[in-house]
Amino acid sequence: MCSANVIRALTLPCWPDEDTRKEWQEYIREYSDEAPLKARGERFQVLKEKRDSFRFRQIHLNDTLTQLIILGERIVSHSGESHCPLCSHASFHQDGKPVAPSALAPDAKVWIVNDKGEGQMVDCPQPRTLSRKDIHGIIAQYRQAALNAVQAGFDGVEVHGGNGYLIDQFLRQTSNKRTDEYGGTLANRIRFAQEVLNAIAEAIGHERTGIRLSPFITQRGMNDPQVTEAILALAAWCEQRGIAFIHLAEADWDDAPQVPDHFRKSLREVFTGTLIVAGNYDLDKAEKILAAGYADLIAFGRPFIANPDLPHRLEHHLPLARVRDPATLFGGTATGYTDYPIYNLQENDLQ
Repeated sequence: MCSANVIRALTLPCWPDEDTRKEWQEYIREYSDEAPLKARGERFQVLKEKRDSFRFRQIHLNDTLTQLIILGERIVSHSGESHCPLCSHASFHQDGKPVAPSALAPDAKVWIVNDKGEGQMVDCPQPRTLSRKDIHGIIAQYRQAALNAVQAGFDGVEVHGGNGYLIDQFLRQTSNKRTDEYGGTLANRIRFAQEVLNAIAEAIGHERTGIRLSPFITQRGMNDPQVTEAILALAAWCEQRGIAFIHLAEADWDDAPQVPDHFRKSLREVFTGTLIVAGNYDLDKAEKILAAGYADLIAFGRPFIANPDLPHRLEHHLPLARVRDPATLFGGTATGYTDYPIYNLQENDLQ
């Protein structure tokens, strides 16, 4: 039986009102009561220039801290360990332009909340190139965000360095065309990630700091066959620096590329810290990955939404429910969020 269960970070808003904050607390209670879990918490935005088009709470700001303390205490009280993921989103900023390593327009869409309060997908605008001063400012914001998370009661932070977000853009040659110390060579392309992790680790401790990476994604113009070299080089640096964990986000769409065993072996060879993997795992696949030593923890996302008692169902080989409406995964009301029932053996036997 797979006992290494993790709730993945949720791509949901950090809610602006009391009612929906209560829904988050109910979510943590419901999904953590079944078994001790390592809860990934919620994603928060870091860049202060970014306006709230996602309704993500800006964790580096002090006015977020009071609300975050409430959430952090609730998470810690219901789970064995909690981490607050930090990510930079390439969305609209106050000056109308997102930021990026290079001013390259991505062939992609992004989910935002419009003026009517409705979610929708829109084309990504061309970003502006970050200056050195911008980069140093962003690193400082990551540091402050991490301090706020720990002050709020989280055990640590997970920096989002995957899925085409800002750190991932620096790692990839397809999105990073810089000619300064943050682009070009392999050592330069991993520099921004290193400086972010260094700033956070020095502020809150290496044992509280982790990073999420996604080497095999191909969407949003991020298809870079050489990115695995950057990932492994960064992982080796994380080993030397004592970074607590790496969370590998694997592509999970229907025809997604599979993570080759040789990459898993190489990653394990250069990084001996905690490895978490996520991406469309079922019990059989999870147990094989754990048995092979390729990971220490398996993270589940959508299965935990539809199955609040997921550890119990996996342990007893009970059928799993599926997400009814994927649109509800991106926020809104309790519908499709905390309204999935636990498995009732007697009721299901009678049907």
